[in-house]
Amino acid sequence: MNRTGRLRRWYRTGALEPLEPRALLTLAPTAQLPDVNVAAGFAVAHVDLNAYFRDPQPSPDLAVFDTNLGTIPVLLTPGTTPRTVANFLNYVNKGAYVNSLVHRSVPGFIWQAGGYQLTPAQQIAAVPADAPVPNEFGASNVRGTVAMAKLGNDPNSATSQFFFNESDTNASNLDQQNGGFTVFGHVLGDAGLAVMDAISAVPVPSPSPFSAPLDSIPLRNYNPGAAVVPANLVLIKNVTAASEFFSVSGDNPGVAAASVQGGTLTVTPLAPGTAHFTVVGYGSDGKAATETFAVNVTTPPSADFVIGSDDQVYTHALDLSGNPSGGYFRVASGAVKDLAAVRLGPGLGSEVFVVGFDDQVYAATVSGTGGRYSATAFGSIASVSAGTDAAGNPLLFAVGTDHQLYEQRFNSAGNPTSASYTKAAFGDFKQTTLAHDAAGNPLLYAVGQDDQVYGLKMGNDGTPAGGLFKVDYGPVRQLVVGHDTTRVPELFVIGTDGGVYAHKLDASGGPSGGYVGVGGAALSITVGTAPNGNPVLFAVGTDHQVYVHKFDPAGNPTGGYAGTASGAAASIAAGPDGGNGPALFAVYAGDNQVYAAPFDPTGSPAGPFTLTAPGAVKKVVVV
Repeated sequence: MNRTGRLRRWYRTGALEPLEPRALLTLAPTAQLPDVNVAAGFAVAHVDLNAYFRDPQPSPDLAVFDTNLGTIPVLLTPGTTPRTVANFLNYVNKGAYVNSLVHRSVPGFIWQAGGYQLTPAQQIAAVPADAPVPNEFGASNVRGTVAMAKLGNDPNSATSQFFFNESDTNASNLDQQNGGFTVFGHVLGDAGLAVMDAISAVPVPSPSPFSAPLDSIPLRNYNPGAAVVPANLVLIKNVTAASEFFSVSGDNPGVAAASVQGGTLTVTPLAPGTAHFTVVGYGSDGKAATETFAVNVTTPPSADFVIGSDDQVYTHALDLSGNPSGGYFRVASGAVKDLAAVRLGPGLGSEVFVVGFDDQVYAATVSGTGGRYSATAFGSIASVSAGTDAAGNPLLFAVGTDHQLYEQRFNSAGNPTSASYTKAAFGDFKQTTLAHDAAGNPLLYAVGQDDQVYGLKMGNDGTPAGGLFKVDYGPVRQLVVGHDTTRVPELFVIGTDGGVYAHKLDASGGPSGGYVGVGGAALSITVGTAPNGNPVLFAVGTDHQVYVHKFDPAGNPTGGYAGTASGAAASIAAGPDGGNGPALFAVYAGDNQVYAAPFDPTGSPAGPFTLTAPGAVKKVVVV
C-alpha cells in the first residue's frame, strides 16, 4: 500500500491463501473462575487470571493495540513473515506507536496508521523511519488482517506504516499490487473486529482540514471549518507485545463493571443485583479459551458514626447484616458539636463532616481506620448536612450562624473542589437534609426559622437550579426524606403538634398534593428502605418506644404502627443492610448507648435491640 498516495481498487476472483497454521499448544482454563460476592459501593475485586488460565508454550506473538475506541488483539505471524514481524516489534519497542494517529481511512476498505504521532506538545510529527524491510507477501489481504504499507512500484519499501483490512474483497486487489502487501497478523475475536470496524466508521471530512498525506484522516465529533483538537483524532494509544490477551464482557452494566489490564481482572460493584461475565483468553496460538462467572452485588452494609459524650467522633465497622464487627475507634482528634457523613465511591470509605466548637467545618476521610480532620472552607457554621451529586461526589450544605444556607462541593475522593462556600439560597434556616429526584439529581429540603419546609432543586453537579420553593403549609420540627420504588422522593415530618405526616412529591422533587397524616405522636423519626425498595418509617413515640410503619411501592401508608423491640430510645437513625432488611440504630435514653435492631425484608422486626459497642453518645448518623 502506498504510504503517501492512493490504492488502485481493482478486483479479480481467485483462491485466498489461508492464514499461517499454528502448531503450538493452546491456552486453556485450569480452574473455574469463582463468583464474586461484594456489597455495592465497596472495594473493587481483583482476580489474577493467570491462576485460572495457562498456556503451556507461551510466546510473545500477540500485539495488543490500545486505541481510544477500544482494544484490538492481533496474532502476529513470525513463522512466515519473520523479518516483517521483527521490524514491526522494533518500532513497538522504541515507542514509535505511542499515540499513533490513524492518519488515513477509506471506510469499508482499509484504515492506516504508524506514520505519525501526537507529541506531548500536542503536535503531529512524522515517525522516523528505519531501513525498509524486504517484502514477505504470502497470506491474503482478507478482512481482519494487518499488512504493511509501502511506496508505489517498490515492493521492498515498507517501514513503519501498516493498515487493517476491512473487507475480504481486498485480497483480489492488494494481493496483486506491488508484489502483494505483506500480511503479518490478524485480529482475534469478534470484540477486536468490532473495534476495528468502529475506527473505520469514523467520518473522513470532505474537504479535509489537512493537506496530503493527511487529507484522508478520520476525525471524531468534528465540525467542518473548526480547528482540529486532539479529542478529534483516532489514536492508537500504545501497542504492546504479549503472550496472552484477555477480554471481558457482561450482561448487566448497571450492576457491575469489569475490565482487564494485562492478566488482572477488576470487578467494580455498582448496584444491588446479579451480573454474568464472560472472560475470553487468547494464547500465543491465537485460539480462544472461555470462562464465565457471576457477580452478586448486595446492598452495602451500614456504617455508623457517633458523637461521643466526650464530643469526639467515633465509628465501627458493620458486617453485611448490619451487625457490629468490632469496637468503636476514633475518626479523628477534635471536639465537635454536629456531624454529617456520606459514603464515597467503591473502596474509598466515607467522608465525615463536623462542626467544631469554633463554628468551623472540618472533613475527614474514613476507610477502615481513623484519619485526620482538615478545614473545608472558612465560615461560621451552626449545622451541616451531606449528600451526593448525580455522579456520587459529596455535597456539603451548611446552615451558618447567620441562618443562611451555604454549599461546598467535593470530588470523588472527598477533597473540596473550591476553597470557599457558595451561598445556595437566601432565607433563614435551622435544619437541612439532602435527597435525589427520580433522575438522580440532588435535592435540598430545609426547615426555615418559620418552621415551614422549603425545597431547592439542583443540577446533576449540585448547582442550584432556581430558587427556593415552599413545599407545603404547616409548621414542622423535624424533616426526613425517603423514596418510593421508582426513586420518587417523599417527605416525612413531625409537626409542631407532635404528629407524623407524609408528603408525596413529584419525580422532580416538587410539591404534589399536601401533607397526609401518618398517625401517632413522635419525638423523633427516620426512614429506611426495604430490599424491595419500599420506604419504611421508624418513629420514637412519646413513650420512648420505637415503632415501625410500612409503606407500599408508591409510598402510601399500609396499616398502622407496629412496635419493634422493647427499649427506651431518645433518637434513632436507619440505613440499609446487606439485603435482608433495613438496619435501625437507637440511642437509648437511659444510658446514651447505641443499640441496633434487625428487620426482615418486609420491614418487620426480626429480633431485639442489642448493644453495638460500649460507649455513651450524643448523636448517631448512618450511611
